[in-house]
Amino acid sequence: MKTLGYVTFGWLFTVVVSWFVGKLFFRRLSLRLYKQEEDVLGFVLGSACLSTAIFLLCSLHFAYKGVFLTMGVIVIAEGIRQRVWRSSAERLPRLPAC
Repeated sequence: MKTLGYVTFGWLFTVVVSWFVGKLFFRRLSLRLYKQEEDVLGFVLGSACLSTAIFLLCSLHFAYKGVFLTMGVIVIAEGIRQRVWRSSAERLPRLPAC
């Protein structure tokens, strides 16, 4: 049962860090997207950025649990500080009924 907790934490931590990295990256670029686009594409872009960061850490032989946790906690703290879950973007317009 302990393993299930570790797997769940790792999955949730990775998803949150990926989403926050993408949202922070979009804010840095000042891109104008709809809210739904920002959420979905933020996760996809964040996953790519996180994967690249993990690759670089492994290439430099810094692949330790503490390094990964510290990097993730820093990203989450910055995301909380900037309140990335709140978006001022407008929602996509409704599709017309046929």
